[in-house]
Amino acid sequence: MSRGLANLGDLCPSVWFMLELTQRYRPQEFRLVMSLLNAKTQEDIISYYIDDCKQLQELIGTTGNPLDHVRQPGSGEDDVGELVLENNPCKLELEFLEEQFLAYSQAPLNIAELQFNLKNQPNILPLGNTEALDIELLTELLPAALPASKQFEYRARGYESLLVNLRNLECSSSRLDVLRKDFITIVSTELRSLLVEATNKLKFQDSLGSHSNGARRIHFVPPNQGRYWSPVVSVTVVLIAIIHCMMGVARDHCNLILKCLRCILQIAANLQNSRSDSFIQNHINPIPITLPTALHYLGLKDELDLFVVCPDCDSLYKQGNECNIPDKCSSLNSRGEVCSASLFTEQHRGNRTWKKPIRRYTHQPLESWLSRFLNRPGIEDLLESARPMKEPLCTDIWGGSYLYDFPGNGQASFFECPRDELRLAFLLYYDQFNYFTLKIAGKQCSSGFVMMVCLNLPHEVRYDLKNIYVTAMIPGPHEPGWENINKFMKPIIDNLYEHYESGVYISKTHKYPAGRKVQSVAPVSSMDIMAGRPMAGLGGPKHTIFCSFCNTPISEINNFTPGCFHERTMEEYQIGLNHWDQAKTAAERELVWKDHAVRRSEWSRFPWWNPFKYTVVAPMHWAKNVLEKQIRENMGASLKFHADDGKTQTPPLSRALTAVEVVWGFKAALHLSAADLEKEGLPEPLLRFICRGRGIYEAGLPRAQLIKDLNAYRYSHNILHPDGSPIVKDLTNKVAIAKAEYYLSKTGDSLTTLRDNSTVPGLQGLCNQYSVPWDIKDTKLTLMKRLVEHHRANITVDVLEDTIKPTDTRPLGLEIVEEVKGDMERTTLPSWIKHPPITFAQLEKIGAEEYKTIGLVSLPITLIRLWSTGNSTLRKRLTNFLNLSMAIRILSYQSLTEHDIRYFEYYYRAYLNDLQALYPFCSVVPVQHLGLHIPYFMRALGPPTRFSENTSEMFIGMLEDISSNSRTGEFEQTLHKELIMAANLKGMVEQWNFSDVLKPYSEILGEFLQTRYPGSERPSSAGWYTRHHGEPMSVDAETYSSLCGWAQSTGTRKFTRRLHVCQQLRRGNVVYQSFKDAKGNSCIRFRPQGSITAVPGRIETILQEDSASVSPPNQPRIIVLTRSFDDLTPEDAANDPYRNNPIMGLSHFRIVQLCYDTINTQRVHIIQPDDIVSHVAVCKFADPDGTMSSPCSIILNLDLKHTFAGIEAN
Repeated sequence: MSRGLANLGDLCPSVWFMLELTQRYRPQEFRLVMSLLNAKTQEDIISYYIDDCKQLQELIGTTGNPLDHVRQPGSGEDDVGELVLENNPCKLELEFLEEQFLAYSQAPLNIAELQFNLKNQPNILPLGNTEALDIELLTELLPAALPASKQFEYRARGYESLLVNLRNLECSSSRLDVLRKDFITIVSTELRSLLVEATNKLKFQDSLGSHSNGARRIHFVPPNQGRYWSPVVSVTVVLIAIIHCMMGVARDHCNLILKCLRCILQIAANLQNSRSDSFIQNHINPIPITLPTALHYLGLKDELDLFVVCPDCDSLYKQGNECNIPDKCSSLNSRGEVCSASLFTEQHRGNRTWKKPIRRYTHQPLESWLSRFLNRPGIEDLLESARPMKEPLCTDIWGGSYLYDFPGNGQASFFECPRDELRLAFLLYYDQFNYFTLKIAGKQCSSGFVMMVCLNLPHEVRYDLKNIYVTAMIPGPHEPGWENINKFMKPIIDNLYEHYESGVYISKTHKYPAGRKVQSVAPVSSMDIMAGRPMAGLGGPKHTIFCSFCNTPISEINNFTPGCFHERTMEEYQIGLNHWDQAKTAAERELVWKDHAVRRSEWSRFPWWNPFKYTVVAPMHWAKNVLEKQIRENMGASLKFHADDGKTQTPPLSRALTAVEVVWGFKAALHLSAADLEKEGLPEPLLRFICRGRGIYEAGLPRAQLIKDLNAYRYSHNILHPDGSPIVKDLTNKVAIAKAEYYLSKTGDSLTTLRDNSTVPGLQGLCNQYSVPWDIKDTKLTLMKRLVEHHRANITVDVLEDTIKPTDTRPLGLEIVEEVKGDMERTTLPSWIKHPPITFAQLEKIGAEEYKTIGLVSLPITLIRLWSTGNSTLRKRLTNFLNLSMAIRILSYQSLTEHDIRYFEYYYRAYLNDLQALYPFCSVVPVQHLGLHIPYFMRALGPPTRFSENTSEMFIGMLEDISSNSRTGEFEQTLHKELIMAANLKGMVEQWNFSDVLKPYSEILGEFLQTRYPGSERPSSAGWYTRHHGEPMSVDAETYSSLCGWAQSTGTRKFTRRLHVCQQLRRGNVVYQSFKDAKGNSCIRFRPQGSITAVPGRIETILQEDSASVSPPNQPRIIVLTRSFDDLTPEDAANDPYRNNPIMGLSHFRIVQLCYDTINTQRVHIIQPDDIVSHVAVCKFADPDGTMSSPCSIILNLDLKHTFAGIEAN
């Protein structure tokens, strides 16, 4: 109530009550009584009120004339003076009851939030013409745990107790008795109105039923998020929630912080004026002193389904009614045996005993997440903007062919739906993580994390913490077996199946208060191989069918010829599944697994399921793994070895060879047939030695493949006839003699090995070779004994030590690594680029983004400088690495064309094709083969940056920051709840409309959240925006003159003299700043006015018009003042190894060049934000030989929006 209304109450309490009711419950009619506030005298109020009393009564539902009791002073014994007697007990009691009435009336309550449980009392419906049910029945139908239920009961019971007290109150004064009766009327009216509204809500809910349009109805209850708090309570509760949910501070510590904060505020208030008691009562005492209470105030928790998990077989038992869960696991294994593992442990405290699950699995139903998600302002507009549409310039997954052709349930496309319905697509991510990695040294515990990302959101915001659906947490301590992962996926698939088949009906969304139907599907997964293959039921990278996309066997992994492999088909998959389902025993299933590399997956229940296309080659893991393979293994980045200067050394074999062993191998390769060579049993190290001597690639290949390749060599070099027989036949048993000699040299006390690997003719020939006498009648045993005796006495075995000599050089040896480290220290990068550690060659573990920076920035800068002028091998190595770098660069594009995809294919194949020649002793691994299939996913899903798992990895890092009890099987539930609360908290804080008083607080929170959880505040489609502080400033005369000249030349309006100097210019997730604010964010490529060619330079100042000086519909303009770097003279340009590089130089991709280490001080370029092309990396050029006439800097273009040779399209 305003002060005017309070003064009115001093005159007439009945009027005061009616005005209170009118203000709260009839705001659209409040204009009727506002004139009372403007009345200047008591007589004016009484006169106006008597004239319009009837109308006011109709508005608030009272009967009779409440002014019948109004008397002028001195008119009799019922003088109005009685009302002000301080010692009248009745009056004091009425005032007390008035305060209680106001407390009940102003307590939080939204009837729309009531959710009735009709299953409890099915006989009360249909309600028919019943206008209002009684309190007892309504409260019985309301779930007691819900906040809205408690709020309703609090107000209804309060009104009920007021009526009892008023009816029992005896007033000695007739005037006070009239007031009492009026008060009874008002409270009765309010109570009845409350019950009628609740009954109507009950009728409405009953009319909706449990389903709508075939979809299960989900009743949304909005969480109470502090709408009635004071600012002090708000900031304190939000702060403690952030400290706990986002900083990982434990509960006990948070309780201490809350108590200390409240105490500090009380001390501060007591140091102020006499109003401190009131301030403390209203603003400080309501601050909770425990963390659970604070989190409850914010309403951050969501519904979770809990499952008890068998510690042995991973079987799940849903919690809810624990009487239905056995004490021991009742699941049957493949042999039909009952597991019988204990599911619970007994816990004791004093005289109390209870059962506690050993392991627990948590799953958040999708409808629980959707209910909160769809009630955030603006979300539905973003979701509805996503529609499948093939685009030549593809900027998101919706522009690819996969979702465009995605089948619906009985429809041509799943995403075609009525306007008031939603069709959502999710990207699924699953991985295992070791929670104890950074917490307890040596502790190993693998737990699982499942999350989904809504692809309908714009790509800049879909990975924001507040938009993540944290689906499930899989308990440790070990990773589930390849078959057991199905058990954990089943609750998720059960839930998703309903959302795909029939959908759900969310009873209330922000855009549709009456609710809307939502159908969802998770058609894409992005995860590393070791997580994705078990979930899809496909063989892993060590299986003979190692690829999830084609049927290339592991033995042909080094074959990169186009068309040499064929895609796996659904027909083959179904055949494998049928065999799997028909297998009765574990042994039979193992045979099916070996032959087909498929097993039954829960995902196969979906009609759209195709495991070969669903299991995406995860771009982040792929790029990291292929770069790690190239840099660490192929190029051997190390400080322990010197650089090899292009001379590749032969690595040691797994063991030393002997001279007689080598003789055997060479004679076998010359004289044996193709079939006999396979049976000869040549040891693997010997085969590798023979292959190396003939230039046959052998690194990492299995023995069978080595023999196959060696036979192919013998065919091609005329050692074998086309029928496989040798051209030079072994007429004198040379091979048998050499084999016997080798095994004789290995013979110890036992003759078994020599007996099994020799023949009598071979032993006889060996006797002749050693001049050991023998007779035709001698047995094999006799021959062996004579030879062993002679060998021990007379023969020394020559060991070829060179076959195990370690190498002492590497392509990226000490000298090269030191140069890379120096360039890293001299390089300036923008804030969105992950800075790699300069100790990259020494660290065992480097992040994916750090590897990408090394591959795209650091190594190209150094290697072009060092190897461009080296020998032919070094130049070939440089080209090979730049081919890989270009492929990964294209993989990082924010938009794609078919031209880009073909470039990726070209450069990646060029990289692979040169590997065996440049690094002949380095193996080819599955991840390198998988890169051949990435173009399919680029065409189907668009830019890999849109389905990358980068951000998903960040959330695993967040889990390590959450405080828990660290008990395996328990802490996963804590992590799940805490991460959900963190996501909900971020969404709540960012959408909260903070008052002007709290504006500084909201800015501090915004800066913290943006720093800790990078995510765009708005999508790039929303355009450019700035950050600046304070009032606009007067620009200097020279700058103002330049701005006026620019405005005149562009035909735009004139600038005012006072402009804001901005600290940041943003679009999406990319930040630009002036050189003095952030050197890395200031270095850019931009298009000068009137030019289409971009030049490198830096930002000097960012200016923006003051909104107050701009008349609608004009918007405040943003102006960027830049200076360009000085370009090289033609003489220096001729010596620039970067601009002259055939791949990354100005003749092709135009990625890197040298500029002088100065800026053009003669001219300031005035540009608009859209003239900025991209950031650039800047590195001081090391020029010890003085090749250039002046100091230079390397400028490397970081434009990943869309670039290919000769063309730029943004």
